[in-house]
Amino acid sequence: MSFTVVSYCSQDFAIFVEPLRDDCRRHGYDCHIDLLGHNFDNLIEAFDYKIEFLKTMVRRFGTVLWLDIECRIVRPIPSDWLPPLITDYEIAGSPGLSSGVLMLSERHADLLEIWSRYALKYPASPDDFVLDFLRRRDRVAIDTIPMVFYDRAAPVPVVRGEWRNAHTVIQHPSINRWPKPARYRDAFCGSSKRDVAATTRQRKHLFFRNFGGEFARVEQWMRQGDGRLCESAWVFDAVSGRYAPELFWESHPDEYFCKPRRLEDSWRGFEQEPRGGRYRDRAIKRMKLDAADGGATWWRRWWAASTPVERNSDAGA
Repeated sequence: MSFTVVSYCSQDFAIFVEPLRDDCRRHGYDCHIDLLGHNFDNLIEAFDYKIEFLKTMVRRFGTVLWLDIECRIVRPIPSDWLPPLITDYEIAGSPGLSSGVLMLSERHADLLEIWSRYALKYPASPDDFVLDFLRRRDRVAIDTIPMVFYDRAAPVPVVRGEWRNAHTVIQHPSINRWPKPARYRDAFCGSSKRDVAATTRQRKHLFFRNFGGEFARVEQWMRQGDGRLCESAWVFDAVSGRYAPELFWESHPDEYFCKPRRLEDSWRGFEQEPRGGRYRDRAIKRMKLDAADGGATWWRRWWAASTPVERNSDAGA
């Protein structure tokens, strides 16, 4: 199947444009990236903009593979990736969709339309939450491919970091959150503390999720080294005890010696069920279908009975 890789970004993330374009050139994929002339003050506005952007892209190009601008293509896209397709993950038994990797075609205009409508209805929720709600209520049907955050041995095609293994097709890092991590925690986890100590801890979690090098080597350097170590596009200064992704070393270095102190500690905190349940599940539970959309289950019956080829008559396009 032919497709066009599409994305957009604000001026804040322009540094990620050329790496993704280079990946597309290397693998021979058509690519369209819009560099916007403004930034988004509100993350939900940026997420909702993506849905409208995708409407335009499928009309213009047909089948598209949306990648968040910070994504990197490590290996060729598998031939059995057919739209509609999205990444999903599981935290302590709780599933969730992640639209950072998303394949759609012009055949899915209805999916985009209902997604857009409910995103406007629930302006405080990320687009992932809204699509997850619509899928759980049988209003959209979409295939999924697995993504992991911490398990570096997992045989999955998408990883939420800068690391890879023999199965990795797409890296979806989250280092773009480094300058303002609280904005993302607010959007995906509800309100969070915004003091300096909380920001430092949030960045340490980003380090453990993203860093593609050897943690033991970094730990030894920070305790016994002299000067700076540049490792896997990160900078570690043993003298000052500060570190950061190379992209943000000059603007946002932070304290290395804070909790969590080990990968296992960060992973455990990620998997732990918070008191009161997960914010995503609580937000989705509050969402309601409009009367005109209520009660339909034919999507699920058709999806279960059909094959990928039947769902995608343009699979050979």
